[in-house]
Amino acid sequence: MKWSFTTGMRSTQLSESLNAKIKKFVKLVMEKRDNEIDSIFDSREKLPKQKLKKSPMLIQVCTILYSSSI
Repeated sequence: MKWSFTTGMRSTQLSESLNAKIKKFVKLVMEKRDNEIDSIFDSREKLPKQKLKKSPMLIQVCTILYSSSI
């Protein structure tokens, strides 16, 4: 900082200014991250549910899988 042009600002002012800019940037990144996570959650929650009919074949598969897991 010794050889930098700082327009008369002291090192504490420069530090506070940099900290404020970093804080603002991190807040923006966190907001974008939260929005993305919310969007992913909403898209998974709103997937259409598929209804399967009770077919004899599905019933047989379920009973075989259930009995083999015991």
